[in-house]
Amino acid sequence: MFPIVKIQIDFRHQKDLTVAELAKLTGLSIGMLSKIETGNTFSFLTTLQALAKALSVPLTTFLRRIEETRVAVHTPIKR
Repeated sequence: MFPIVKIQIDFRHQKDLTVAELAKLTGLSIGMLSKIETGNTFSFLTTLQALAKALSVPLTTFLRRIEETRVAVHTPIKR
């Protein structure tokens, strides 16, 4: 599960909202929210903005909890 999706689901549950209720608040379809929550599609910025407004949280809430991991591999140059 993508971190943004977990945050969305957690806040939806905290607000005691069903997917249908969140759909009405955001103007998104139930199908779209379902696809987002099951990982079948990604949330675009406009979608995240609508979710943040409906859940009464700042947009940055979805982004600040994501930890970026980078792996660096050193490969010696063969001469």
